[in-house]
Amino acid sequence: MKSILIHGDNETASRNCYQEIIGQLKNKNYELVDVTKTTNYSPHQSLFSEMVAYQMEIDSPLSLKLFAQYAQEGLIIGWADKTLTPTQLKNLDRSKIEVELFKLNQNIWKFLDGLYPHNPNLNTSWQTIQKEESLEMIWGMTLWKIGKLVLSKPNDGFLKKIMTQALTLDFQVKTGILNTGTALTRLLLYFK
Repeated sequence: MKSILIHGDNETASRNCYQEIIGQLKNKNYELVDVTKTTNYSPHQSLFSEMVAYQMEIDSPLSLKLFAQYAQEGLIIGWADKTLTPTQLKNLDRSKIEVELFKLNQNIWKFLDGLYPHNPNLNTSWQTIQKEESLEMIWGMTLWKIGKLVLSKPNDGFLKKIMTQALTLDFQVKTGILNTGTALTRLLLYFK
């Protein structure tokens, strides 16, 4: 089995893949060693299992270099919460490392670009994106976009009203009063 590096701007999908692979290794009786916070290469000898695998969350150039060192000697599963550049990936030995990229669905950007008051096409893009992306991802990105809109037009009373409603709905989602789908639907009604 090759080492695997998982990355991309679709953090939810990439993290789920990472967790799934870790679970599969555990089911195959691999002893997993988390080397996320280490700064030096240090191979691990197992006392209880013949098979050792490493796992690592990559958050810096140093950790990516360390990931590459572990991949030369054994099996390591790495995860980065963002898209790594071709420059960052060029020094990885592709004969030993499989690289999986998880990109955000482009329709979410179309939906967010159309997120402005009185947009007649908003409902169509909403119907499309809710079939393709998780509601939690859409919710988070929608809140981000509303924040950007308010920052770009800080004196717009209509946008401030939408932001207030968004924060109220976000509180209700986080406390379990509303589910994410209902909150999104209610919020989007303000844009009509």
